Amino acid sequence: MNQQNTDFLLGTFKFFDPRFSCFDCGDGWFELIKQTCAKLQALDIAGLEVDCVKEKFGGLRIGVSDIRGMSWEDQKKVIDILSEAEEKSCSICENCGNKGEPRVTGRVFKVAKTLCSLCHLENTAP
Repeated sequence: MNQQNTDFLLGTFKFFDPRFSCFDCGDGWFELIKQTCAKLQALDIAGLEVDCVKEKFGGLRIGVSDIRGMSWEDQKKVIDILSEAEEKSCSICENCGNKGEPRVTGRVFKVAKTLCSLCHLENTAP
């Protein structure tokens, strides 16, 4: 994720610790991440910390530390929000934000990524 988007997330959402937060995904998911973070922040759960936002197996993963310290109701709310974002990410191109789908890409090492047709072609062209 580019520095401008990273700085926005770190400056807007109180549950990110800039010393430990990582943003390891494309800018195409920025709006989805921003919406998801707004939902998490609206829960106003004391001690909620998001420590990682990344792509894994073609989908968005948002890591929350120490969810076990929360009430069962808060755990469920957080898990539901994160699951919804993960599901939505599989239809949004990680690179550009257009409609995408999970694809296998890579010239040497094959990896799963959610991409639109154009970004997929750019990632697989010789």
